[in-house]
Amino acid sequence: MRLPVEAYRLPPMIRRIPACLRAIRAASIAEGHERLDKHPELMVRAVNALLIGTTDFFRDRPVFDALQHSVIPQMLEVKRHPRVWSAACSDGSELYSVAMTFALFGELQEGQFLGTDCRREVVDQARRGQFAKSRMCRLRQPQRSLFTVNGQEFTGIAPEIRRATCWRTAEVLADNPGGPWDMILCRNLAIYLAPKALRGLWQMLADALAPGGVLVVGKAEKPVVPGLRKIHPSIYCKHSIP
Repeated sequence: MRLPVEAYRLPPMIRRIPACLRAIRAASIAEGHERLDKHPELMVRAVNALLIGTTDFFRDRPVFDALQHSVIPQMLEVKRHPRVWSAACSDGSELYSVAMTFALFGELQEGQFLGTDCRREVVDQARRGQFAKSRMCRLRQPQRSLFTVNGQEFTGIAPEIRRATCWRTAEVLADNPGGPWDMILCRNLAIYLAPKALRGLWQMLADALAPGGVLVVGKAEKPVVPGLRKIHPSIYCKHSIP
């Protein structure tokens, strides 16, 4: 299930139309309509092109530096066995990055690391845990040497990291993933949502956080919810129940 069209801001969607047409090999919007009518199986490809899904390992290094050197150590002082949810997880790069960081502290096997996305294809990719070597070269040390396995064409996530993660196809505002969560990653989804859907997203994420839990968002995103306080760039902490 995906969010209805009216939940998205129109300008970002319009900017993605050329990419959508390229994905279905159409030269114009009219031709795109015709191709989708004749070949409905192309709809998945078209929607995936509209939903940008930009992600990478340890994306925005200052954010992950703050998680590794400040946020996670403080969290583990009061709460072992972390519960982490990556909403709109795309191919899983960011959740794998967080799981690797927790593994450096010995807090992996007893934790819970869940990634959800509305696109079954990217969820399947995340579950496989195989990525092009060109992308894995950007992994930071010591995580790259400790938690990856080299293959002929791909580099894989190490088995202990893959076993610690769970992946599910779900719509962030429609499918309740349970909780409470000690950390929620929801990065660069909010900037594409219309105001009503955006308010619903922030409130839902705040409600899903445990007291003292942290919400990690994109650079341009600023959740305004009672009980959430900014503690680092792109990182918010839940200090009270909204």
